[in-house]
Amino acid sequence: MPQAQMTADLLADNFVTEFDDDELHEQYDNMLDECHEQCSYVSASPSDLIKEHDPVAYRCGFNDWLDGESRDRLECVDDRYFDADEFNSFDLPWECDECGDECDESDNDGLCDTCEEERLEDEAADEEDDESDD
Repeated sequence: MPQAQMTADLLADNFVTEFDDDELHEQYDNMLDECHEQCSYVSASPSDLIKEHDPVAYRCGFNDWLDGESRDRLECVDDRYFDADEFNSFDLPWECDECGDECDESDNDGLCDTCEEERLEDEAADEEDDESDD
């Protein structure tokens, strides 16, 4: 019974919260600003100072932070980031082996309810044919 492939579009279509790049950078900037005191003689925030005066360190720090966040509260799919709690509670739809339609998880040997009903009807008809041949 094949399970649908996990894609970022599938997650987004099913309302799993996605964080765009700007939101992630804002969260990283907030973390930097909370961890470092603002200098009294400079009006810029610590995150703005690092961004402006050492962009390489800012990008490296952001990537390291993102890696840590990915382990704790983010899931990365197709280079897009989603809320880990919602991601982990999201159930992928299943694809019916017979018709290929998406359906809820199936206990019918990989068939959707409609195809399973048809299979049972066919089996019942085959049994009736076998009995009438005897």
